[in-house]
Amino acid sequence: MEILQAKYLFALTKSQREARRRKAVVCKLVDRLGPRVGRGEKKVVVRAGTGWMDLDAFAMGVLAQAV
Repeated sequence: MEILQAKYLFALTKSQREARRRKAVVCKLVDRLGPRVGRGEKKVVVRAGTGWMDLDAFAMGVLAQAV
């Protein structure tokens, strides 16, 4: 179940000009589901390509591209 949705900009640069060229991504806070999930547990997912991925996986991809 979706709780909250917003757009964010992730940039690994100190240059404002370069940061403006980055595209904002849509993130949403959702309830986690499954047999081993604790009650009320939530996670942040990011719109990536044609689907959604966990924020931690998205962040690792951004960091890998920056190296």
